[in-house]
Amino acid sequence: PRQRFSTLAVQLVIPLQDRFLSADLYSEISEWVPNLTVCHVDGGHWLPLSHSTELTMLIAGFVNQRAP
Repeated sequence: PRQRFSTLAVQLVIPLQDRFLSADLYSEISEWVPNLTVCHVDGGHWLPLSHSTELTMLIAGFVNQRAP
């Protein structure tokens, strides 16, 4: 496949205790997404269930920073 890049602002929330997807999986993503914000949360694979408030705050903050 050819290289593809995203020019849009992207927020990546990485759960640090995820037993299925290692944080190392995302180590080179900034090469493909130059406008990247990475947030680490001390949670597991089901982060939206276990840390819903924290995740909501991260998303809201990201969106509000970019709102016109």
